[in-house]
Amino acid sequence: MKKRFLSKSDYKVARTCPTKLYYRKLKFPTTMEGNEFMEMLAEGGYMVGKLATLLYPGGIDLSNEGSPEKSALKTAELIRSNENIIIYEASALFEDFLIRIDILEKKGNVINLIEVKAKSYDGSLQDPMAGLGDYFEDVVYQHFVLKNAFPEFEVKPFLFMPDKSKTTNLEGLNGMFEIVKKPGSAESKFVSYDVQFNGNVADLLQDDLMTLVDVSAASKNALSGIEEIARFFSRSINPTLLKVEPDINSGCSKCEFHSPDPKTDGFRACWGKLADAPPDLLSMYRMGNVNSHHEGIIDSLIREGKVRLKDFPSEILIAENRKNKKPYYNNRPLMHLTYKEEWISDELKTNLRCLKDTIHFIDFETSRMALPYHKDMRPYENVAFQWSCHTLNKRTGELTHQEWINTAESFPNFEFALSLMQATNDGGEIMIWSHHENTVLRDIHSQMEKYGFHNDALKKWLEYVVKFDDADTTEMTDMCRWAELGYFHPYTNGRTSIKVTLPAVLSSFTNQKIQTLLENFEPGINLFKKENNIVVSPYKLLPAASEIDQYEVAEGTAAMRAYQDMLYGFAKNDPAKKESIKQALLKYCKLDTLAMVVIYEHWMSL
Repeated sequence: MKKRFLSKSDYKVARTCPTKLYYRKLKFPTTMEGNEFMEMLAEGGYMVGKLATLLYPGGIDLSNEGSPEKSALKTAELIRSNENIIIYEASALFEDFLIRIDILEKKGNVINLIEVKAKSYDGSLQDPMAGLGDYFEDVVYQHFVLKNAFPEFEVKPFLFMPDKSKTTNLEGLNGMFEIVKKPGSAESKFVSYDVQFNGNVADLLQDDLMTLVDVSAASKNALSGIEEIARFFSRSINPTLLKVEPDINSGCSKCEFHSPDPKTDGFRACWGKLADAPPDLLSMYRMGNVNSHHEGIIDSLIREGKVRLKDFPSEILIAENRKNKKPYYNNRPLMHLTYKEEWISDELKTNLRCLKDTIHFIDFETSRMALPYHKDMRPYENVAFQWSCHTLNKRTGELTHQEWINTAESFPNFEFALSLMQATNDGGEIMIWSHHENTVLRDIHSQMEKYGFHNDALKKWLEYVVKFDDADTTEMTDMCRWAELGYFHPYTNGRTSIKVTLPAVLSSFTNQKIQTLLENFEPGINLFKKENNIVVSPYKLLPAASEIDQYEVAEGTAAMRAYQDMLYGFAKNDPAKKESIKQALLKYCKLDTLAMVVIYEHWMSL
């Protein structure tokens, strides 16, 4: 039987739940496969990884060396036959433990283990370990394997990360990296992307955007604990693959080993008959908060085999929050437990009636990338590239729409804010869904001073509408917060995101205007459809970009990727593809604000 190795990825999964290692080694499918957000993170990681190798030039790339065993043998050969060497994607094997090292730098008797991470790091903090979190444990695991694989050398572990206390000197840095998907090796699962750099390497070497964090001392202190954990995991995979007895609890709600096929459904394998209950306790609104406030009450019930909401003691939810002496989230968890019908509070009805005659429903699309788009930007700094605004005149019932999107390779935030101010600065209500829009406008206010952008009217408007701290007020009304405190629909399972609230509203609306709005979304585009007498979520009916097969923009992360592709990726030099992505972005953002109008109209009819 082929020997099983505990890779760093295996170790990370097992740290979240040891039982998952069994399913992973059996190659059970996961909900993470194809996940847009995870792909976005992965692509950002690949770009940062490419940047890191360019900052350590002259290395030997072993990413296509083949099996872990072959790669490890080649790594050992290179290390022991060269006084000084740099290796990309080096491998090391020790007993059952396997690692791939982003950058290995050997200098004489010292091996520098350099783990590259796309997460931002704040080099201005006095404590260099602050904010490293799980990434530190990743590198300690690698330290454990490498020092045992090469005991004759001194191993020094480092993290190499984009430093948000620094700014780039390069315009269009992000666009200098092009990500190309490629088929994986038949022997190795590690390689799935190739990254090409189209800029000037000499300029890149002068751009001090990354920080090398020496974690050697802290890693040495943590080694024995990590080794003990790793050996526990290795005993469950060799010589026989064993399933660690699961500890079912509220954390299982986030388990990625869900599958429609009972044969490969890890969640069902752990929960057994309780998976058929159904275990709707896991979907309870603010489950984590209730669990922590009441000393693991949900976990205790699960261990007793009580997983249905009807098994939950309602008096726990009625109890006051110890901090503010008020019911949890206006008793919303209790609603989730007991309400079977749609509900709207008297307070929300009053708030709706008191809205001004002009109401602006706005939504933004933004991007935060590890590698900045523009000169003088920091890693993960906000780029606001698009807004949509539906404006309702309550007196006449007239609904108009305005929008703005950036299609130029320049910093868009100030033009974004100026155009939005022009569209909404009439004394009317400004409605948002969640605090994202407030955060973006607050960032733009800060960027005005940082970049030396002077516009008194814009600054005054931002200071009027933005909430800068907890004590401040804002002229923007958060409809999501209204939904949290004053609206409940049993179809939402307690959640209040607009992607969940809109389909719930469409399951019970009576106002014919709502159907008309969706049917006439745009000429030739009808977003109202029923299947088996159930209204389909309009987000599922948005047309794909016509010039690009299977390219859809139906959620926020996809919008970020679309913007990246439109200006800096595969569509950059293709006008037809660029226009198709632009139109897909416009339709998606427009639907977000129309969804707010639909929800408003439904609330008004209750």
